[in-house]
Amino acid sequence: MPIKVYCSHRGQQQQPGESIQLANDTAYAWLLKQFMIEQSSRQGKQKIHNINVAGKTGTPERIVRGIKQSDGWYVFFAPTPDNASYTVTCIRIETGQSSANAVVLANAVAKILKKRSYIISF
Repeated sequence: MPIKVYCSHRGQQQQPGESIQLANDTAYAWLLKQFMIEQSSRQGKQKIHNINVAGKTGTPERIVRGIKQSDGWYVFFAPTPDNASYTVTCIRIETGQSSANAVVLANAVAKILKKRSYIISF
């Protein structure tokens, strides 16, 4: 499936680059989802407590006024109660230093999403 990425730089939307073919088989999407579930739901290292989600952490680095800074992020998704779609959530903390900080906040958000019946466990 060709993927086009749109981004903005200083508030100005940039034109997407040339699209690339990522995969010809939907099985790859299933494998990636399984990897993300395992990544976030390992016994003893569960990212979101009391619910199994598919997620990934990250700590991108950037230079701001000549100083290297790290942002912390965690993105996760889980099925809706009717299993018809997914609810996707991304937490990004600028200059958060670590994705662990984003995971802490994601736990609070996931608890609310579960309580309000937006998500269920895989």
